Amino acid sequence: SETLKVIREIIEDLYKDGINDEKLNFIKTKIIKSFKIKVQSSQSVVEQNELFNITDYLETLNSIVLADINNFISKNLNPNNAYLSVCGPEILE
Repeated sequence: SETLKVIREIIEDLYKDGINDEKLNFIKTKIIKSFKIKVQSSQSVVEQNELFNITDYLETLNSIVLADINNFISKNLNPNNAYLSVCGPEILE
C-alpha cells in the first residue's frame, strides 16, 4: 500500500541521514507546547504530577541532544532489520 511505502521511506531516510538540530528543536518545542496545554488547570497539573514529576520530565526532555537521537536511530531503526505490522480491517478498493 502507498501508506506503508511512505512509512518505509521515512524510516530509510531517518536511518541514512538522522535528524538535524532544527528538527530536534522543533520536536522538543512541539512536545513542550502540547504538554503545557495538558496542564493548564490546577487539576490537570495534579493528575499529571501523579504520573510523573513534571520538572524531571521537562529537564529530561531538554537534556536530550542531537547525538542521543541519532545514536538511537542508528541502533534501532535499521530498515533492513525491521518488520512493519499493520492492524485494522482490510480496505478493498
